[in-house]
Amino acid sequence: MNYLNNIELKLIKLLNKLKMKQKLSKKAKLYKTEALKQILSAIASPGMISLAGGVPAPESFPLELIKNLSNEVFDKYKTKSLQYNKTCGTDELRGTLSEWMNKKYQMNVEKENILITTGSTQAFDLIGKIFLDPNDNIIAEDPSYLGALWGFDPYQPNYITVKSKEDGIDINELEDKIKKKKNIKFLYIVSTFQNPTGRVIKLSKRKRLAELASRYDFLIIEDDPYSYLRYKGKPVPPIKTFDNNDKIIYLSTFSKILAPGFRIAFAVASKEIIDLLTDAKESADLHTNVFGQLLVNEYIQGNYIDKQIKKIIELYRPRYLTMLRSLKKYFPKTAHWTEPEGGMFCWIELDKDTDTSKLYKRSIENKVAFVPGVYFYANKDTKNTLRLNFSNVSKDKIEEGIKILGSLLK
Repeated sequence: MNYLNNIELKLIKLLNKLKMKQKLSKKAKLYKTEALKQILSAIASPGMISLAGGVPAPESFPLELIKNLSNEVFDKYKTKSLQYNKTCGTDELRGTLSEWMNKKYQMNVEKENILITTGSTQAFDLIGKIFLDPNDNIIAEDPSYLGALWGFDPYQPNYITVKSKEDGIDINELEDKIKKKKNIKFLYIVSTFQNPTGRVIKLSKRKRLAELASRYDFLIIEDDPYSYLRYKGKPVPPIKTFDNNDKIIYLSTFSKILAPGFRIAFAVASKEIIDLLTDAKESADLHTNVFGQLLVNEYIQGNYIDKQIKKIIELYRPRYLTMLRSLKKYFPKTAHWTEPEGGMFCWIELDKDTDTSKLYKRSIENKVAFVPGVYFYANKDTKNTLRLNFSNVSKDKIEEGIKILGSLLK
């Protein structure tokens, strides 16, 4: 009797699930996060060596500093730190960010040019809301950051892809495609230590990108979450510094240089674009976490940020070097990988007949996780690539994980 009851309950649940699917909007069916859920689930299993997610190391979080800054926020702002605030962000943080950006990059940014977002992920969605109708043309690198692609997907754009080279996006191919396609809404690009490849767009290309956006009248969404994590080489200014015609929306975040749980990120653009993004944000979450904004404000104002970045780099650099050495030691000679100057990732290209989705299944069985490269392509079904992360794994585990992957490949 209990057995039959269990079957009936399962049937009822299945029917309810099917009925719910019939009620969903067309847009709801366009969200593509199932693969990410599976990867995150695998990462969380006991004993797993995760070279997958782009996660900051918990030991990099400045716990004592955050504790002290929290007390400062309460003492200084009192109940204001717990009250509703402006959708665009607190005046304190936007003012501090404008001064910081102007000093660091010699930009001409005022607080009215800044919107505080709940992580950069929200910025992708807001940009989709205000700029994209179905079948609008947008350009993305091949490969490109999967989180941005998934953020734009529900708005049903038509992706035009341009290949990535060692020094960044292929500019000549980009211009050719801009000439052939009309009504390009925007180019999405991670300018420094690109996710997933770790590549950097060289200075001359940055200047040309700004010039092309002006000449052909399209926007550039410049995503810059990793540029502070530089282990060697010289810094390169954002593309936004060459923007003389308000064609670039610059995105950055404190997730990688403080702690991701605060979800404090920001967009820099013309006042007109910021106003539109703010209108779209108001109906989404009213405003970003006020307490976190005020804490980040004190973090910058107190000159803690450079010291913290230095500590993070000292933590990540040995892991980065261990990954490069381990790849050389254990991976097949036919494999090719990027050797980035910073960031959190290495990008691997294997023999054309290697399917990294199949490799992933065998790798999980051997307690090593990575992200198959297929998820980073907007249009192509490229099977022979993968992304490895080194920020959230000890040196010993990095070597052990890559040794296991190397043995599976061989």
